[in-house]
Amino acid sequence: MILNPHATRFDGVRFWLIYASRFIFFIKVDKRVTPKVFDEYVIRKGRPIVTIVRSFDQSKELPILRKLARGNPGAFRR
Repeated sequence: MILNPHATRFDGVRFWLIYASRFIFFIKVDKRVTPKVFDEYVIRKGRPIVTIVRSFDQSKELPILRKLARGNPGAFRR
């Protein structure tokens, strides 16, 4: 499943959030410095990529997906 990307800001810095399958990508689209909260997760040469694992059942995305599925029953066949 892929949800429409949307723009947001963290500490005033612009990001796009892209929801793709089990992943949420935070893409910085701003020339300003990346907020400190993301320091550990910035992709850098020679460093491993860090991910955060969380429960999909407890996510904010699950109710959105359920609403989409109920509104478009023909689009989500098994």
